[in-house]
Amino acid sequence: MKSATNRRRSPRAGGAGETAEKLANYLPGTQSPSAPAGDAVAGVLPDTCAWIDFLAGREAAVTRLLAVALRESPVFTCGPVLAELLQGTRGDHDREVVLGVHRSLEYAETTAAVWVRAGDLASTLRREGITVPLSDLLIAAIALELRLEIITRDKHFGMIPGVRTREEA
Repeated sequence: MKSATNRRRSPRAGGAGETAEKLANYLPGTQSPSAPAGDAVAGVLPDTCAWIDFLAGREAAVTRLLAVALRESPVFTCGPVLAELLQGTRGDHDREVVLGVHRSLEYAETTAAVWVRAGDLASTLRREGITVPLSDLLIAAIALELRLEIITRDKHFGMIPGVRTREEA
């Protein structure tokens, strides 16, 4: 019988070059292949609060910003936003509405590089005496990795260095 340790081992990587390439994906600041060059913004990532207001039909700045973005920009979603929205659904109909909307968007994967960046952001902020919820750190890290602007009314994002938020003109 194999030991538990043997069953958990991953297959060996090919050559040294292949291993280095794989490791680069885990380093902080490694850009996703879909991130644009330079300072260009690739699109927007609406935060949970923006989607809640939008789906409820509330008249709010984030609702107007999201409506414009859906017409004019690439709009992304991510796991933390999707999970938070599903957490707040009241039944199958609400759940299907949320899933239907999010199926039509670009999905930003939470990669190892994103997790590392979120941890680094948390550490930096904590040294300054600032605590931000993990979900907001993950959303911010995704936005930073892919160079996305966040549509939100949540003040936490203004505390995170480098995060761009879309504001009403």
